Amino acid sequence: MVLVQRKCSKYLVQVHSNFWTKQTRELEKSYTENYKKIRKGKFMYLDTVEKTLNTMINQKKDKDYIDYNLNQLINLTSYSGVWELKFRDNLFKMINIYNDDFVPLKYFWKDRYEQLSLNLWFEFTRDINALHFDVGSHTGVYTIIGNLNKKVNNIVSLEPYYINFSRMLSNLKLNNINLDNSFLLAASNETGVAKFKTLTHIRQHTSGGSIQKDGNHSVQKIRLDEMNKGNKKIGSIKIDTEGHEFEVLLGSGNIIKNFNPDIIFEINKACAQNCLNYLSEFGYSFFIVDDRNNKLIPLTKNNNTVKLGKEGINCLATVSPDKKTIKRYI
Repeated sequence: MVLVQRKCSKYLVQVHSNFWTKQTRELEKSYTENYKKIRKGKFMYLDTVEKTLNTMINQKKDKDYIDYNLNQLINLTSYSGVWELKFRDNLFKMINIYNDDFVPLKYFWKDRYEQLSLNLWFEFTRDINALHFDVGSHTGVYTIIGNLNKKVNNIVSLEPYYINFSRMLSNLKLNNINLDNSFLLAASNETGVAKFKTLTHIRQHTSGGSIQKDGNHSVQKIRLDEMNKGNKKIGSIKIDTEGHEFEVLLGSGNIIKNFNPDIIFEINKACAQNCLNYLSEFGYSFFIVDDRNNKLIPLTKNNNTVKLGKEGINCLATVSPDKKTIKRYI
């Protein structure tokens, strides 16, 4: 009986061994064929990307795109993936998928994006002993530039729209920036829930959004003063909230009073006067940021020489107009 069992056992082992050997060979053959297909497809993809990039580089050499509008830029040769861009002598990365983010799109073709504003922001954020607020972070370019050449992220980023926020987090991770100071929040003059209106086009990541009564999304809003309960030094604030800048300033009253941060904010016809009047009470001076010509244009709160429309233009508010960082651009 024992002999029979052993023979049976040996027979069964042999059968199973033959079966698995056959299966293994079939799997190896299938894997090899699939690997060859994947390898071929991979190199075909890389070849396509290389050709696209060479085309884009050659197009940049042949023509100046500084005067191109968004519609013209969108229709230029492009590729989907990670774009490596340069600020001063520093490289940084941003994601662009079918030209869905206008920041890297403009930056690549024009070799700049709000260049003076970013230069000022870069200088302001060198103060590593202070926090700096990036309000309306969108996909993160100001937070990225503010963190260049720094080991610790001292930029607090607020972006209320979840699609922008998710892209911002990816961009920050690409640049090895800690995400702890990134918040899915809208800055305003009170804390609570607000309606947020935005339009999303199939060809772009998002379009400008803002807090409005007829908004199509609900977002959490907060006063910047509440985000600084520890009363830490605030060195600078950048605000781009599509017309909600005045409310953001109202919610930052204690910060402004106690620390007089340099403020880069967007103004338009609707909010400019309220913003200038409010900040004047704290002794601020104002400059229009001329990003195209790389200069600061002095602005008084009753200034009528600068024509403002619905589209915003960046403004610098500072209590120290004589410091070197600012004087070099006047």
